[in-house]
Amino acid sequence: MKSILSLTILFAMVLLLGGCATPSEERVKAILKTQINDYELCKVYFRTWQGGLRNQEYRYKTYKRTVEEKDRRELDCYIFPELKDKEPYMEERIKLYEEQGGW
Repeated sequence: MKSILSLTILFAMVLLLGGCATPSEERVKAILKTQINDYELCKVYFRTWQGGLRNQEYRYKTYKRTVEEKDRRELDCYIFPELKDKEPYMEERIKLYEEQGGW
Protein backbone atom coordinates (compact mmCIF):
# COMPACT_ATOMS: atom_id res chain seq x y z
CA MET A 1 0.00 0.00 0.00
CA LYS A 2 2.83 2.40 0.83
CA SER A 3 4.46 1.82 -2.55
CA ILE A 4 1.23 2.68 -4.41
CA LEU A 5 0.87 5.86 -2.39
CA SER A 6 4.52 6.75 -3.00
CA LEU A 7 4.16 6.16 -6.74
CA THR A 8 0.99 8.27 -6.83
CA ILE A 9 2.69 11.14 -5.02
CA LEU A 10 5.76 10.88 -7.27
CA PHE A 11 3.57 10.90 -10.39
CA ALA A 12 1.65 13.94 -9.15
CA MET A 13 4.91 15.79 -8.44
CA VAL A 14 6.26 15.02 -11.91
CA LEU A 15 3.07 16.35 -13.49
CA LEU A 16 3.05 19.48 -11.38
CA LEU A 17 6.73 20.29 -11.71
CA GLY A 18 7.39 19.09 -15.24
CA GLY A 19 4.27 19.46 -17.29
CA CYS A 20 1.77 21.78 -15.74
CA ALA A 21 3.85 24.77 -14.67
CA THR A 22 3.64 27.44 -17.35
CA PRO A 23 6.16 30.27 -17.06
CA SER A 24 5.33 33.68 -18.50
CA GLU A 25 6.21 34.52 -22.11
CA GLU A 26 8.87 36.97 -20.94
CA ARG A 27 10.46 34.36 -18.68
CA VAL A 28 10.62 31.78 -21.48
CA LYS A 29 12.16 34.29 -23.90
CA ALA A 30 14.72 35.33 -21.29
CA ILE A 31 15.66 31.68 -20.65
CA LEU A 32 16.08 31.03 -24.37
CA LYS A 33 18.29 34.09 -24.80
CA THR A 34 20.46 33.79 -21.72
CA GLN A 35 20.53 30.26 -20.34
CA ILE A 36 20.51 27.98 -23.38
CA ASN A 37 23.64 27.64 -25.47
CA ASP A 38 23.57 27.02 -29.23
CA TYR A 39 23.89 23.25 -28.95
CA GLU A 40 21.07 22.93 -26.41
CA LEU A 41 18.84 25.17 -28.52
CA CYS A 42 19.49 22.97 -31.55
CA LYS A 43 18.66 19.86 -29.52
CA VAL A 44 15.34 21.47 -28.56
CA TYR A 45 14.78 22.45 -32.19
CA PHE A 46 14.89 18.80 -33.28
CA ARG A 47 13.18 17.29 -30.22
CA THR A 48 9.88 15.77 -31.41
CA TRP A 49 8.41 14.94 -28.01
CA GLN A 50 8.62 18.50 -26.67
CA GLY A 51 5.30 19.47 -25.11
CA GLY A 52 3.77 16.17 -26.19
CA LEU A 53 1.22 16.17 -23.39
CA ARG A 54 0.19 19.77 -24.06
CA ASN A 55 -2.37 21.07 -26.51
CA GLN A 56 -1.44 22.31 -29.97
CA GLU A 57 -1.77 25.98 -29.04
CA TYR A 58 0.86 25.59 -26.30
CA ARG A 59 3.18 23.61 -28.59
CA TYR A 60 2.70 26.15 -31.39
CA LYS A 61 3.85 28.96 -29.09
CA THR A 62 6.82 26.89 -27.91
CA TYR A 63 7.83 25.97 -31.45
CA LYS A 64 7.49 29.59 -32.59
CA ARG A 65 9.74 30.88 -29.79
CA THR A 66 12.33 28.19 -30.47
CA VAL A 67 12.44 28.89 -34.21
CA GLU A 68 12.56 32.66 -33.64
CA GLU A 69 15.52 32.28 -31.28
CA LYS A 70 17.31 29.92 -33.69
CA ASP A 71 16.80 32.42 -36.50
CA ARG A 72 17.85 35.35 -34.29
CA ARG A 73 21.14 33.57 -33.58
CA GLU A 74 21.46 32.62 -37.28
CA LEU A 75 22.16 29.04 -36.23
CA ASP A 76 22.85 26.18 -38.59
CA CYS A 77 22.05 23.25 -36.33
CA TYR A 78 23.68 20.79 -38.71
CA ILE A 79 27.13 21.98 -37.58
CA PHE A 80 26.79 19.59 -34.64
CA PRO A 81 27.75 16.08 -35.80
CA GLU A 82 25.21 14.27 -33.62
CA LEU A 83 22.37 16.36 -35.10
CA LYS A 84 23.26 15.90 -38.78
CA ASP A 85 20.69 13.16 -39.37
CA LYS A 86 17.81 14.95 -37.61
CA GLU A 87 14.83 16.32 -39.52
CA PRO A 88 13.30 19.69 -38.61
CA TYR A 89 9.55 19.78 -38.11
CA MET A 90 8.72 22.94 -36.18
CA GLU A 91 8.42 25.28 -39.18
CA GLU A 92 5.97 22.92 -40.87
CA ARG A 93 3.81 22.67 -37.77
CA ILE A 94 3.91 26.45 -37.26
CA LYS A 95 2.74 26.96 -40.84
CA LEU A 96 -0.04 24.37 -40.50
CA TYR A 97 -1.22 25.89 -37.21
CA GLU A 98 -1.30 29.40 -38.66
CA GLU A 99 -3.06 28.33 -41.88
CA GLN A 100 -5.38 25.57 -40.67
CA GLY A 101 -5.54 25.97 -36.91
CA GLY A 102 -3.74 22.70 -36.25
CA TRP A 103 -1.75 19.81 -37.64
